Amino acid sequence: MVTIGLPVYNGEQWIRKAIESIQAQTYADWELIVADDGSEDGTKDILSELGVRSEELGVRFRVIADGRHLGIAARLNQMVEMAHGEYFARMDADDIMMPDRLERQVAFLNAHQEVDVVSCSAIIIDEHSEELGVRNEALMHPTVMGKTEWFRQNPYNEDYSGVEDYELWLRVKNTANFGHIADPLMYYREHTRYDIKKVWRDRALGIRMIWRERHLYGSTWRALLQIANNILVMGVVPVVHALHLDRWVILRRNA
Repeated sequence: MVTIGLPVYNGEQWIRKAIESIQAQTYADWELIVADDGSEDGTKDILSELGVRSEELGVRFRVIADGRHLGIAARLNQMVEMAHGEYFARMDADDIMMPDRLERQVAFLNAHQEVDVVSCSAIIIDEHSEELGVRNEALMHPTVMGKTEWFRQNPYNEDYSGVEDYELWLRVKNTANFGHIADPLMYYREHTRYDIKKVWRDRALGIRMIWRERHLYGSTWRALLQIANNILVMGVVPVVHALHLDRWVILRRNA
């Protein structure tokens, strides 16, 4: 019924707990596809070990490990095409599912046939697994589950790997039906020290995407406002980091 798509890049520190949380689900009718996007750490060894164990347990567990670094959008499209399940569930390598996540989202989609994609709230945890708060925003990417055929008809744009979810939700906002479960069904990991290079890279990619796809905003002015917001974040985050206020800002955001 459910295919879980888990892309990973250099995730040796977290991948084991992520997969263990999948194996602990109360809902049993699932398969797991893990796409190793050219990891350079011990991720491949861990996946190989878990793969052997899954065969012994009879768990449906497939690993893509071709050594290439293609980006998350390409890996997600690859896993969607490989999926056997009626529903496709997202999962990141450093997050943790609560035991009833799959059960609750499958029940929601079965009861609301008009819904294409359902998300849920998440408890935010830091790099030490300490709880920071609850985030209730809709369509938080690692929390979504949707119809596999819908994802096939609406593939991720591989030009925007890193902001691929934002582009997808923007592109389908007038045609897709979204649902949301207010209860937290995931632990979403957020590091409490900003990686400035990653922030700048993601925001710069976001600016490029917004400008190139500005027609999706309805007006150029709306797109420019979003670009201005990205530029503001690029300026503020290094100051916050220099003042060692990263954790305080993240705690405030998840209060």
